[in-house]
Amino acid sequence: MGTVRTKLIVTLAIAIGGAVLVGALTLGRRPAAPAPSLAASVNTATVTRQTLLDQFQTNGAIGYSGAYAVLNQYSPPPSTATVASAQHALDAARQNLADAHAQVNFTGQQDASAVAGDQSQLAADQQRLAANSTCGGSQPDVACAQLQQAVSADQARLAQDQAKQQSDQLAGTQRIHQAEQQVTSAQDSYDRTVAPGGGGGGGGGGGGGANGGGATPGAYTALPTLGQTVTRGQTLYSVSGRPIPLLYGATPLVRQLTTGVSGDDVKEMEDNLIALGYGSGLTADGSFTSADTAAVKRWQAALGVTQTGMVNPGDAAILPGPLRVSTVKVQVGASAQTGAEIIDGTSPDHVVTVNLDARQQTLVQVGAGVSVALPNGSSVKGTITDVGTVATTTGQGSQQQTTIPVTITLADNSVAGKLDGATVTVDITRASHQNVLAVPVTALLALADGGYAIETADTHHRRIPVKTGIFSNGQVEVSGSGVVEGLVVVAPSL
Repeated sequence: MGTVRTKLIVTLAIAIGGAVLVGALTLGRRPAAPAPSLAASVNTATVTRQTLLDQFQTNGAIGYSGAYAVLNQYSPPPSTATVASAQHALDAARQNLADAHAQVNFTGQQDASAVAGDQSQLAADQQRLAANSTCGGSQPDVACAQLQQAVSADQARLAQDQAKQQSDQLAGTQRIHQAEQQVTSAQDSYDRTVAPGGGGGGGGGGGGGANGGGATPGAYTALPTLGQTVTRGQTLYSVSGRPIPLLYGATPLVRQLTTGVSGDDVKEMEDNLIALGYGSGLTADGSFTSADTAAVKRWQAALGVTQTGMVNPGDAAILPGPLRVSTVKVQVGASAQTGAEIIDGTSPDHVVTVNLDARQQTLVQVGAGVSVALPNGSSVKGTITDVGTVATTTGQGSQQQTTIPVTITLADNSVAGKLDGATVTVDITRASHQNVLAVPVTALLALADGGYAIETADTHHRRIPVKTGIFSNGQVEVSGSGVVEGLVVVAPSL
């Protein structure tokens, strides 16, 4: 019997080693099994109830999730002189349009009077010509000839004045059109200067002067540091002394939020105000009411900016969640160009990305638990959150490999510290059998007719046939008639 068990021990050791290579691993990293000794000593083990895991192991890379770009949408309110200049240009354009209308009307009246006079003179001369009896005879007199010349002259003058009238009308239309275009251009320029989201932030700068604390208008006065994590309500950067806080959401702030407007952007703002503690009496219903105005004023007071009760484009940066700053693309003092990309970052949450052998795709699913071994020797639980469907092939010939991306989130991000790009080992659970009977794999005996048995460690040394299940961490799931919890069996040590 010893020979059979020794052979079985060697066979199991080899089988288990092979299983490790193809994926039958357990949670946590463990050293390779030592080579079995043919002179195995006889020990005993007890059948126990355990939870066994069927796992396989693969490598992955740890990093941060998400990729976000922050665009500056804020510029300080315009100075009084700038607004006055824009208003003056608009007033001048409007006056020019009024003058054009007046001049065109005056010219039109003159042209109409001249044509009317020509028509009246022509009619009178034609009437006198018709009344001259000699004009119809064979020998018209001198008076007839003079009348005929007068009619011809009247007709030429009428044609000339009518042509001038048409020309003046065309020129007048063009002049009015140009004047209207000038008014439109001046109005647009004025709107860009003073309207929210245009030439100014509209939300007021920081305290101390029309341009925000005396800082250079339109300049970055504060920026985050690399690696810094900015959360909801905290200042992400400042323009001319005006803090631009981070708010959470998916809807960009592209219009002025004020009394009477409604939509997803309003509800998003209400959710943030409530989360920050400024939402007393406020309901997040997506409609901007007087309660919203009061909440916004409380928020603005805490920021130290003008309390307008309105929210303008650029007054806050909107991102899905906290931002870990990875790149700052501008410097303090640089001109704050609207629409410029100034900060890149990620979520502060770690993720592990595994390029999994495509042949193992069926072994993983979203929601499955894993264990991640970090470079410092610690391990952390994780959950598969995404399994890619598009395979990628790399290498050539025998080195060719086809993989799919698998994304894993960690249960405790603090364990990973600041790891970014490091290689980690991932134990992925294929199956989990809970509350099953198990014995050490060395307790198995190979039967002559196939299958396995365990041998009781009592005086009878009975062999009980068993059905095996999951092999896990030196243990094997067993079941069968006579296999009960607490049963003591022979289990030689390797």
